Amino acid sequence: MTASDASREHILASLRRAQSAPPRAPAPRAPIDAVRFADPARQFADALAEAGGSCVRVADASGCADALRALPVFTGAARVVSGVPFVPDTAGDAAIGDLARLDLAVLPGAPAVAESGAVWVAPADLRERAAAFLAEHLVLVVPQRALVHELHQAYERIDPAAAAFGCFIAGPSKTADIEQALVIGAHGPRSLTVLLHGP
Repeated sequence: MTASDASREHILASLRRAQSAPPRAPAPRAPIDAVRFADPARQFADALAEAGGSCVRVADASGCADALRALPVFTGAARVVSGVPFVPDTAGDAAIGDLARLDLAVLPGAPAVAESGAVWVAPADLRERAAAFLAEHLVLVVPQRALVHELHQAYERIDPAAAAFGCFIAGPSKTADIEQALVIGAHGPRSLTVLLHGP
């Protein structure tokens, strides 16, 4: 065996050893000095406003329908995709490609993060998923009991296997890529309103 053959065998043997998986171990929990807010709902509303969205506080779930009807984005909407029981879905059986002309999507969301104003949205199906990004305006309905202080707490409440898709949404779509000029609604909804309901 030549020196080059011996080197080759040594390298291949090292690669084979590296391919064997190490024993499974639980992921370590990083020591986190987590942030806490005296009024998480107020902090959430402020953070969401900084991201360009708005938060409407509602006393309880039964008041969400009235709060929604008071929003200009709802009163002017002809085509609506709804993932909540108190809003009729007026987009009918429109194909996903036809949702490009969608006025409004109203979807449930949870958890919500006070620190950043972000809401976890896990659409029930492909139609809701498309509507969340294709609608001109987006309204998320969030129970206040789903409000957490910071992102680490939110991830503790999220089950990645529970839905095929999920994402955090904070504010309307925006970009400043072109000449550093802020454009709202470039890649998705032009507005985001969160109905935060419950005590």
